[in-house]
Amino acid sequence: MLKILIAEDDAVSSIIIKTFLAPYGDCDVSYNGQEAIDMFREKVSLGETYDLVLLDVMMPIKTGLQALKEIRKIESNAKNLKRSNILMLTALNDNETIRKALENGCDSYFTKPIKKDKILVALERLRLIKK
Repeated sequence: MLKILIAEDDAVSSIIIKTFLAPYGDCDVSYNGQEAIDMFREKVSLGETYDLVLLDVMMPIKTGLQALKEIRKIESNAKNLKRSNILMLTALNDNETIRKALENGCDSYFTKPIKKDKILVALERLRLIKK
């Protein structure tokens, strides 16, 4: 079973994403970027990590892009930590946002509305699940 962190400030969207992913692992949900960073840091302090992190780009307190940078920084400072697969989720489809996400280490980028089949294809490509 995968360990999954979903960072999504819209409650309905977080429920939908969790419903998609629940058959594949245990899902933790955060509602802002800072909470996602804190949950990630807590997992690392226990010597663990998330297999998959889904970050909404537009969230309160800290954005998904800010959370992405901080999570990658936490990973780079930790010893013997497996790198998490990070998927960015957003209503934004502009080249600048996509470029920033990719430059900061996201593994895939999805525009909303999120489609289950596209998420599952990405998880297969990342070798997190098998069909």
